[in-house]
Order: sequence, then structure tokens, then C-alpha cells
Amino acid sequence: MVNEKIRSGNEGICMNQNRIRQAGIPLLSGIIVLALFLIFNACCGIFPCGGNTIVWCDMEQQAVPLLLQLRQQLTGSMGGDLCYSVLDGGGMQFYGVFFFFLSNPLSFLVLLTDLPADRLVVLLVILKLALSGG
Repeated sequence: MVNEKIRSGNEGICMNQNRIRQAGIPLLSGIIVLALFLIFNACCGIFPCGGNTIVWCDMEQQAVPLLLQLRQQLTGSMGGDLCYSVLDGGGMQFYGVFFFFLSNPLSFLVLLTDLPADRLVVLLVILKLALSGG
């Protein structure tokens, strides 16, 4: 009976060590992706390691303005709410735009920072890459 308790105790320790290893691999891979992207940013002088940005084309025409609009909608600075926006074409339903472009939980970081939207988009890309790498 004592040997069974010792054996089951050892199995529990091994299971905990396996869980730690299993959790560590995705964490390590996310950190590696983050480090590689930051090295790339440093080599190219891209924010946060320089003054350049990766914002271009659709990012500049859609992602940045929509993040700004989300900030304005959530803070109430331009009127309206998440259901209706007066900022687009004389007014339109905003929830479709929200669910298509902005429903990622990381988009709500616009409320926590005063960074310019183009720099915030770069940080969101870095975070999304690191999280998806893990």
C-alpha cells in the first residue's frame, strides 16, 4: 500500500513535469517568433525599433482608419455607438464593420494607448504573430 502511494506520487510529479514541458514549447515558439520579428524590425528600421512602419495599402486605407473609428465609437467622442456610425457615408451600421475587421480582442488595445494608429497596427501585428506562433 505504501509503495502504491509512493508510485502514484511519483506519477503525479511526472505528469506535472510533462505539463510544464508541454506549456513551455508553445511559449518558447511564440517568443522565438517575437524575437525574429523584432530583429527584422531592427534591421529595417521599423517601429518599435525605428521610425518606419509596415502600414501600406489596405492597412493604411482600412485598418488604421477603422481602429481610429473604433476608438471614437467606444469613447463616444464622435457620437454614435457600435451599432451605428455617423462617420461613414452619411451614416451606416457599424456592427458589420466591427465583426468583419475589428472583433479581435486585441483591437480593444486602442482604448489603452494614445499611440498613433499606424504604430498601434504594427504592435497589433507583432502581438498577433507572437500569439499565433505559440
